[in-house]
Amino acid sequence: MINIKVCIISGYPPNVGRGAESTSMLVKSLASQNSEIVVLGNTAPDKAMEEKVENVTLRRVWTPNSFKGIFNLFKAVVSANPDVVHVIYGYLYYGKPIFSAIFIMSLLSALRMLRRPVIVTIHQVFSPAEISNGSLSIFATGLPMTFTKIGFQFVNRILGCLSSKVIVVHKEHATILARDYGLKNVVYIPISLSHDHTIAKDEAKSKLGLEKKKPILVFGFLAPYKGVEYAISAMPTILKEIPNAVMVVAGTAVPSLSHRKETVDYIFGLKKLVKDLGMENNIVMKNEYIPGEDVPLYFGSCDVIILPNTQQTGPSEVWRLASIFGIPNIASDIEYFRKDIVNGETGILVPAADSDGIAKASIGLLENECLRQRIIGNLRSVSETYKAANIAQKHEKLYQSVLG
Repeated sequence: MINIKVCIISGYPPNVGRGAESTSMLVKSLASQNSEIVVLGNTAPDKAMEEKVENVTLRRVWTPNSFKGIFNLFKAVVSANPDVVHVIYGYLYYGKPIFSAIFIMSLLSALRMLRRPVIVTIHQVFSPAEISNGSLSIFATGLPMTFTKIGFQFVNRILGCLSSKVIVVHKEHATILARDYGLKNVVYIPISLSHDHTIAKDEAKSKLGLEKKKPILVFGFLAPYKGVEYAISAMPTILKEIPNAVMVVAGTAVPSLSHRKETVDYIFGLKKLVKDLGMENNIVMKNEYIPGEDVPLYFGSCDVIILPNTQQTGPSEVWRLASIFGIPNIASDIEYFRKDIVNGETGILVPAADSDGIAKASIGLLENECLRQRIIGNLRSVSETYKAANIAQKHEKLYQSVLG
């Protein structure tokens, strides 16, 4: 990609969520090319409003739930005068559900006046059936379900109409947008993940104080649909067969949901469950955000990773990280995991909300070295799909195509 100026609108580190982590990795990969990149990110405490490193300029111009942010973004895009505008979008990325919908539609309408190609990456896509079954409580608007369904329908169609291309991060999302919302300009490009930093297992265990242990990792944001309680409840059974097993639960609440009562109660309930089971010495609750630089430490130390979700609204970055680090994994047999994982080959699928199933699969993976090595070898092949350089190249080609 030569001499193309790209303006990327997204959340950005040190902020957490709102596409910040994946956008940061994409920008890093694109920056290795000869193009100029302007990132319009969200404001952050104690951070300069503008930073520039080589061919990447970062301007912090918007905050969640602020209509002023739309004006600031439009003004910043005009000032940047890019060849292509790339917006990273999720249903809660720019504020509360209704505000975020108004925000993205207003922003895209304004950008259309600039007569520049606009690409939207949408990180969350739901079919009408998913909306109807009430599983999307995190996107509750207080409106009747009929209005919520109409809202999703309207927003998705507007995204298609006002965008040159819509990028989705899972193949199933492309199917949903085409089949249920009539979008014809959809492209599938998965989220990139870094292969750059690895750490020897013994060193990682030593740094985390897990020497001579068999660590089992539960990683990522905590919310009721993550099903972490089922992994915790499996530990007494696991310990009967693997006495030196230890479970590390590393992560905190999704920022946009952190103050909701159900989220606070859920995390409190997890801690209480550990205590009630007498597992304080066998389960480490690392209830905090794990920064990117520490991710290799946690993945490098563990022998097994568990993804006990009872629901999943899209591709799992945790599973992708497991594939990149070559960690044998156990996941709930639910739609997105079922589409990504070949049972017995790239992971082990167990029934959702089944602590006994998790325990049995964990013991099997910790004791069966032949099975472990087969899964590890297969994951190495899968991980090539998510290499940051490969994903950046796909974006470069798309930017060139919309410029035509």
